[in-house]
Amino acid sequence: EKEHQRLSDVWTRLHRLWEGVSSLGKQDYAGLKPLQLRLSLEQILSTQLLNRDVCPTWLTQYAPYQRMLQQVRGYISVNAIISDIANAPLKPRHWKVILKNILRTRDPLGTLQVSHFWSAGLEDQRAALGQILSQAQGESAIEEFLASEVRDFWQGFRLELKP
Repeated sequence: EKEHQRLSDVWTRLHRLWEGVSSLGKQDYAGLKPLQLRLSLEQILSTQLLNRDVCPTWLTQYAPYQRMLQQVRGYISVNAIISDIANAPLKPRHWKVILKNILRTRDPLGTLQVSHFWSAGLEDQRAALGQILSQAQGESAIEEFLASEVRDFWQGFRLELKP
């Protein structure tokens, strides 16, 4: 009976904590600020999961607590990858590859949430994603160079109209 009550207490406490993490996962990717996401996850980790007033020692001995702790730490490490994606000069063709091959979703880009990235196993996809991001950055550099060259070329011309 006592163990049953303990397990019930574990699930009740972890459910409250998980609601905070879950609400972060429901954020739209389009409006995401990766730094703010990382800070929120780190705050949950330090002020709640690792805080012995919120999660006493007896609670930390249970597997669900350990699993949640591991998951939040994983989300923090994936946040660096999410930040790289957010800062990359991605075109629709790059997003098409990311959505299909990395995130494995048919959902449109505008409907993506942070949880799509969390559940995609980005750590395992780091090499493929790095290749896509490198390609996008290279294409962007070439595009900027060509735009600059064309602009400089045509600005150097003087056209005279004769009647």
